[in-house]
Amino acid sequence: MGLIKREYEDIRDEIQPGDVIAFSGSRPISTVIKLVTSSHVSHVGIIVPPDSRRDDDSDEVPVIAEATEDGIRTGALRESYTDDAVEKLWWLRLDSDLSPEGFRRYLSTYREKPYDYLQAAMLGLMLLQPTLDAIDPDLDDRIRRLIENNLNRGSGSDTQDRWMNTRRALIGTLTERFNDMTGNQIPSSLIQTMLGDNTSANLLDQDDSEEGFENFFCSEFVTRALRAGGVIDDDINPEQVTPIELCRFHLYEDNYTQFKGEATKIRGFNCVDPSRWEE
Repeated sequence: MGLIKREYEDIRDEIQPGDVIAFSGSRPISTVIKLVTSSHVSHVGIIVPPDSRRDDDSDEVPVIAEATEDGIRTGALRESYTDDAVEKLWWLRLDSDLSPEGFRRYLSTYREKPYDYLQAAMLGLMLLQPTLDAIDPDLDDRIRRLIENNLNRGSGSDTQDRWMNTRRALIGTLTERFNDMTGNQIPSSLIQTMLGDNTSANLLDQDDSEEGFENFFCSEFVTRALRAGGVIDDDINPEQVTPIELCRFHLYEDNYTQFKGEATKIRGFNCVDPSRWEE
């Protein structure tokens, strides 16, 4: 298996629904994901049939669906290709047949699902745990309590002020401890992404109690779509799949194509049997 470098215009007509697109981005949340997963891949999306498009009126194909910080969106893959914040793009062509019926049925409902800020924060926390433990064994528990308190806090000004003061103190502690660790490359933007104003506001707005309502992290969304299409076994828990792990599942053709950025291999691509994957 190997990496092939090609131009976007040369492959756009070959990309099919169900194929996975892997991203390497430069935004803070992308940097965080790459750091905590020790990979070049920060995001994934999935190619969908052109009639699944809902976010624009153009006839540009192929069309990609992805879970972003702004919610689930569909749009032309060219938009990602021309986005300056997207540094690298890889095309992972499926090596198995996708069940059109299940795949389309799943896609018909995804538009209502918002981005899962809670899962993104908790997944980042899980991946960071060894680093946090090395700094202070109590930090992991303190962050979890802060996130839980954010979800459960009331609307009174005193309650809001107490929570904000706790959050600021914890961010300050984490940033100072990270900066004190010799050779540690995790920037303070990681902490800001997990506990900053935008994530905190979305955590507060998120309502997991509503019946039948689900939220999606990017790789969870793609994993669920592939599972609905019969490509991934039902035993896989999509909530625990990170972007790089999805790229490592043995689902694709041996060769994969990079069509944006300096040629960079995806370490471990297509090498993991999903049935033997452990969360």
